[in-house]
Amino acid sequence: MSKPKLIILGLQRGVFDEDAPFRQCVEPPDVIDRVRATITTLVSSPLVDWDCVVHVSMQQMLQLDHQVSHAEELLIEHQSLKPGTAGAQVHPSLAHACSNAVLLTASPGRNAFHGSGLDEFLSTRELGQIIMVGATMGGILFATSLSAYLLGYEVSVPSDCLLACSAAELEVYLDAVLCSIVQVTHSADLLRGAA
Repeated sequence: MSKPKLIILGLQRGVFDEDAPFRQCVEPPDVIDRVRATITTLVSSPLVDWDCVVHVSMQQMLQLDHQVSHAEELLIEHQSLKPGTAGAQVHPSLAHACSNAVLLTASPGRNAFHGSGLDEFLSTRELGQIIMVGATMGGILFATSLSAYLLGYEVSVPSDCLLACSAAELEVYLDAVLCSIVQVTHSADLLRGAA
């Protein structure tokens, strides 16, 4: 059986820092810290033998379009994920949890596969399960999960490792948007299954 691959989307300072303006969009704001802690616990757990850990940095959209969420508007307004800024940097908690994570950067937009070399990297590995965690805002997780599904990957998402603007938004996202293309799970299930 092949080892799972962990794909982290947008664990960047402009979203996950304690003073990030993005906190204005999340209810309650401390959910950001809980999601970050759960992701880093999953990354560093000795119970899971990851084939690889890949972080894909997301870049902000270059301009507003008619389908931009309030969260994306705030990220653009504050240039929170603008390349070259502190906000675009990978959050330091990832380096503390996993010193050998592969770091990729996607093209501006909502899909971690676009411009990042993610599919090329994954195609060099043994085919197997992909676990995706991170930010959901603006459809990032959906677009990336859909690409992974269409490319033939088996994708699971632990619900407690996803950052949405509210619990209600996350519930809709999991129950109505992602349910047909990914397996929704929980980090505890992954840790139990690995033991």
